[in-house]
Amino acid sequence: MDLEHSAPKVAALGAAALAALVALVCDWQLRQSFDSITYNVLAFLAVALLLDRDRNALRLQTSWSAILCAAFLLASGLAKALTLVRGDDYRHFLPLILGMGVGFIALGFAQVFRHWRALVILMALSFFDIPFSALTGPLNLNAHGATLGANILLVCGYPASSAGDVVTLPGGSVRVFGPCSAAVPLLYLLKLALLVLLLFPSAWWRKVLILLSAIIVALLGNAIRIAVMEIFAAAGDQGRFHYWHDGPGANLFSVLYVACFAGLAALSLHQWASKQILPSA
Repeated sequence: MDLEHSAPKVAALGAAALAALVALVCDWQLRQSFDSITYNVLAFLAVALLLDRDRNALRLQTSWSAILCAAFLLASGLAKALTLVRGDDYRHFLPLILGMGVGFIALGFAQVFRHWRALVILMALSFFDIPFSALTGPLNLNAHGATLGANILLVCGYPASSAGDVVTLPGGSVRVFGPCSAAVPLLYLLKLALLVLLLFPSAWWRKVLILLSAIIVALLGNAIRIAVMEIFAAAGDQGRFHYWHDGPGANLFSVLYVACFAGLAALSLHQWASKQILPSA
């Protein structure tokens, strides 16, 4: 092994791993969300896979201007990471700031922007939540989720009805809001779909199928969860209601969402057995 040439790569890898760890720790401390931390881990793994695919083309060369810019980004990012408080929107930008800092030091300005897929993933970690909230806010997903949940109960033989964001059975009702909203799984699965699209380039119609799969699984899966909670609420079984609302059952549904989406995405791509899983850019 050529230690003289491998040492810079090892140092760059260590810096990237440290930056990812800082972003993960900050996200967990501020959100303590199972969905958020698992997506962040998957996103960083996707970035690592993309860079590993292009490892033969990577050239660790930079400039003083890139190093100075990187030093500013890393210093400001790490300093802010030490003082973040819950609700601070700066946490959204940590992955991009730290990732760009490490990239500028290792690769310089020109090479960083050649790896646009990895940059898009870091940008999604930093910005995706903001436009998503702005776009889905007017759609009133809570009311649509309540309606779909009531329709599922009707199909199953329960005398359910919905009014606005409330699902009602003779024994009680459930209001759809917060963690019960379809916006939660929809955001998660759309971000997963973005990872799939960037890791597995395919024809446009396959891309459309993957996005539709994410939307359908999120909306239908969330409606089924609402229906399950309404059955327990109407029966007065608070223990099982809270199990599916904010207990382990909520995380179980998250796993089911991901499993269903992964299966549909695999069918849509139909390339996983191919040697071109990660084709060249």
